[in-house]
Parts: sequence; structure tokens; C-alpha cells
Amino acid sequence: MRLRMHPLAVYALIWFAFGGLALALHAPMYEYQGSPVIMIVDHYDWALLGFLVSCFLRHIAHRPTILGLGWIQRVLLGIGVAAALTLLWVALDVLIGMFILRRHFETLPVEFIIGYLLYMFVIQVAVYSIELVLALDTREKQAQEQKRLAENAAIRAQLEMLQFQLQPHFLFNTLSAISGLISSAPEQAQEAIVELSELLRASVSGAHTIEVPLREELAIAKVYLRIQQRRFPHLNPSFAIEKELEETHIAPFTLQPLLENAIQHGTPSSEGALRLSVLARRDDDTHWSLSVVNSGALGAPRIRGVGLRNLRSRLATTYGDAHDFCMEELEGNVHARIRIRYEALAHPSR
Repeated sequence: MRLRMHPLAVYALIWFAFGGLALALHAPMYEYQGSPVIMIVDHYDWALLGFLVSCFLRHIAHRPTILGLGWIQRVLLGIGVAAALTLLWVALDVLIGMFILRRHFETLPVEFIIGYLLYMFVIQVAVYSIELVLALDTREKQAQEQKRLAENAAIRAQLEMLQFQLQPHFLFNTLSAISGLISSAPEQAQEAIVELSELLRASVSGAHTIEVPLREELAIAKVYLRIQQRRFPHLNPSFAIEKELEETHIAPFTLQPLLENAIQHGTPSSEGALRLSVLARRDDDTHWSLSVVNSGALGAPRIRGVGLRNLRSRLATTYGDAHDFCMEELEGNVHARIRIRYEALAHPSR
């Protein structure tokens, strides 16, 4: 765990060290009457005033009104404040020495006084400059964080809108499948309604979720396929999922439009069954893919369907350029493949 100290604690340590250094350098040069405590206080009063001045400069530099000024105005203000605080600092140091510590001041050369004032002035300008840079950096980071949060909120709102758009379409198609069973197989229709309730429950729970584990997506897909199998007995689904990918996250209801289009537009193979396979595998160290393969031919309606348009929009919103979605016909089968880069996932499983 990384330890971070508050800036005021850092200033306290720095000025405590300065006070000790001044005491070590100057003590042998002067004679003190009374307790050695007087000698210590005589040097640490200067350090205490320096700490208070640093706190005040930090407060000034971080004020929103100061950050809203132009660079020239900030520089001129800093010089003015540093000059005023230099005089105040030295005056308080002298008054404490004369009236509290009973220190006797000898006549000092003008060069020494000017050098001392310049030394104090440079310290304050340095503190003000450092705090101003830190304040501007903090403001920039806060602005970037606010922008990121706003963008995430916009993305989430767009995804929720797309998911809500998909749900009526999905519900209509599923109800159509169940309606065909009511007259011919009422018991199966009843079982399908129970399974539909599971799908609706999953749909509601994932309404405000950007990603879900692949295992949850597969569980929903299997329930959906069971409903469709009651209506289309020739449907023959299979799953080939690499075990380590089950905890990899993906946008919710990604499989459902692919399965729906495969069932709606697929054609039975020579054996009379509509083969449908769901595949998830690692392509390489940076990408993994989720595919739905079915027997049949690729036609224009499959590319322009509502479900696929919605899926393309959700994938683009969630993963941007870090994904690829394609549909192609190979050797009598239609392959719909989504390829995603691991770094684009909120919860990659590698």
C-alpha cells in the first residue's frame, strides 16, 4: 500500500528540519542566557512562522478565484503576496525576539539585511509556485475525471436505451414461438412460458449492466434455445466453450440476436437438422472470439435485421475499435463472429 502524506505534514517536516539546521549552524555563534530552551525557541519560532506562511500560501494558490486568473495575473499576485509576507514574517520574527525572548539585536550590515529579505522572499515565491502548479494539476485531473464520468454516464444511457429497444423485439419473437405451441402442445407451451419468465427475469436484472460473465450469457442462451426447440424440433444446438473464458465478461444479450437470426434464416442440413453451434475460444494472447455457426446461406435480411443492428450499436458503444463483428458464409454454414481485445474488457479472464 502506497503511503501518501498530506502536504501540510510535508511542510511541517521541512520547516522542522530547517529550524534544526539553523539551530546547529547559529548556536555556536551566540551566547544565550538562561535555559537552553530559549536557544531552541529562538530558532524554531522562525521555522514556525515559515510553516504558517507556507500554509497561507497554499490556501491562496488553491483558491478557485486565483486559478481562474490568467498566468500574468497569477505571477503578479504571487510576487505581491510573497513580498508582503516577507516583511510580515521578518517583523514578527524580530518582535518575538525583542519582547518575548529578550534578544538584543546588534547593528547589521545593509547587505546582510537585503540578503536575508531576498532569501525569505525566494522561499515564499518557491512555495507559491509549487502550490500553484499542484493546484492547476489537481484541477486538470478533476476536469478529466468529470469528463470521464460524464462520458461513462452517456455510454451507459445509450446502452440502456439500446437494451430497452432490444427487449420488446426479443419478447415479441419469443412469444411468437410460444404461441405456436398453445394449440399443438399445450403442456410444452406452459413449460415454455416458465422458461420465458426466466429470460425476462434475466433481462430485467441486466438492464443496467454494461457487462455480464459469459457463463450467465450462455445460461440465458440455453434457456432461449430450449424454448425454440419446442417449436422447432429439428433445431440441434451445441456449445464448445473454453473453460477459462466462462468468467470473461461481455455485453448482455449479445448471443440472443445471433441465435435468433440463425434460427430465423438458417436452413436444415442434408440430415434434416438445423445445426447451430456456439463457440468461444482464445484467438491469441490479445483477442478472444464468440461465434454462432449455423447451417444455411447468408442473405441480405440477416445483415439488416433489427436485432443485428442493435447488437452492432451496443458493441460499438461498449468496445469501440477494440472489437470486430463479421458474418460470412463458409462451406454451407453461416459464421457470425465477434472478436474482442482483452484490454477492452472490464473483467478479462486471462
